[in-house]
Amino acid sequence: MGSTTDSIDIPNGTVVIESLKKRKRGIYREIPLPEFLLKDLEDYIREMRFQVGASLWRFSLRTASRQIKSAMEEAKISGIRSCAKGLRHGFAVHAVTKAPLTLVKKWLGHSSLKTTEIYLNIAGAEEREIAQKIW
Repeated sequence: MGSTTDSIDIPNGTVVIESLKKRKRGIYREIPLPEFLLKDLEDYIREMRFQVGASLWRFSLRTASRQIKSAMEEAKISGIRSCAKGLRHGFAVHAVTKAPLTLVKKWLGHSSLKTTEIYLNIAGAEEREIAQKIW
């Protein structure tokens, strides 16, 4: 299972992806998706008339990375975080402020909570946002 039509579970509201950490194959994780994205994916699959199990994307990983980089440039995001890994990091920092650490660990595919705890070292605007919730 990978980026195929059968990796999206609309009724369950999730997508199943294969983790490629350390280049090990056969390690999968299930990630919940927001309703609007599920709807968009469902519409995309229907409009493109994909067969069950068909690949969702007709471009390479390198092309996807270029598209992410281009979108970040357009959004005026630059520097070391203007890449797919930067999106993952941004998601993780945001997620640890909103969800239990154990869920974030699961979503990121970490084998240890210690790895996920790195994202708790929050400063600046994120730290003030969390403090605001407490006040």
